[in-house]
Amino acid sequence: MEVDSEKNPDKPSTQERGHSANSIHTKLNDEEFEEFEEVPAIMHASADAEHEEKKCRFCWQSGAEPENPLLGSCKCAGSVGFIHLKCLCNWLEVKRQAKNSPNFSSYYWKSFECEICKNAYPLMVKTHGRTYNLVQYEKPKGDYLVLESLSQEKNTSRIIHIIRPTPSKDVFKLGRGHESDLRINDISVSRCHAKIKLENGKFMLEDNQSKFGTLVLVKQRTPLLPGYNKAVQVGRTVINFSVKATNVDRAMHNLALAAADRPSIEMARPVSHQISSHPPLDSNPAGE
Repeated sequence: MEVDSEKNPDKPSTQERGHSANSIHTKLNDEEFEEFEEVPAIMHASADAEHEEKKCRFCWQSGAEPENPLLGSCKCAGSVGFIHLKCLCNWLEVKRQAKNSPNFSSYYWKSFECEICKNAYPLMVKTHGRTYNLVQYEKPKGDYLVLESLSQEKNTSRIIHIIRPTPSKDVFKLGRGHESDLRINDISVSRCHAKIKLENGKFMLEDNQSKFGTLVLVKQRTPLLPGYNKAVQVGRTVINFSVKATNVDRAMHNLALAAADRPSIEMARPVSHQISSHPPLDSNPAGE
């Protein structure tokens, strides 16, 4: 039987929470979900093992394997401290409410938490170097975008939106109004807060002049271009960066634009003239 350090007091705790998707330390789309949590688990155990405290609290079976480990996914201990991965996924799927349309799907959980200890579940867990998704959905073909709500202390509800753009529908509105495609039940969100567009194979997020603006979590190097402002918020402080071109750079830029807009002119070839070596005749000779 293999037990992680959280449930084994002889080993130090390796509890970890964090974010990994689209990070500069990992490859793009390396993770299924943004939020993950390191949890203790039993990876190998026989079904006839006599360990009452290491049984699944749903099916009361003690067997475990890497494809279906016993997870310590919450703060419960004792006989209810572990649960099979498949049992937990099936239970969360029963609590899920779904809304499907041709261009997007929404999945909602009123409470994404343990009903005993009230500890919020993450969307993805990590243990023994492996990752397990607690939420399963059918991946669409072609371009699609997954939006997930992050876990909050006072609100354990979770929402996942899956956007599937088509040639006839490539702009999606986000807000709390009825005209929004993806509704967000938050008083600080405008009726039509932002828009998501698919342009040239890339998803673009555009703020729709909302009251509180739209923030993007920066995880990679972001360029500062001359003539464009970029605001960065650290805590409650907002820093506005503005790069201005120097006079030389501006002059070179204007010359480049002028050269690009100027039509091409074919240079005239020089015409050869025959010049006489005799002096010109005087129409009024001297002495006359």
